[in-house]
Amino acid sequence: MKLSKIRVQDEPARLEWWRRKLQTDKDIVILSMSEIMENKGTKRYCHIFADVARVEDMDTNNQKP
Repeated sequence: MKLSKIRVQDEPARLEWWRRKLQTDKDIVILSMSEIMENKGTKRYCHIFADVARVEDMDTNNQKP
């Protein structure tokens, strides 16, 4: 299975928006997603990590999310 690793950095309220967008996207499967973590040196920006796969990649391996 091919997967991609994504790091999104933004303000905490906007990260919640990104989490919802990633979770509702029909073209990708979320394999794992981290909690919101603070960046070192700033309280304004935080980040999340996500491991994702394209739906097509999941189908070619006969795997279900």
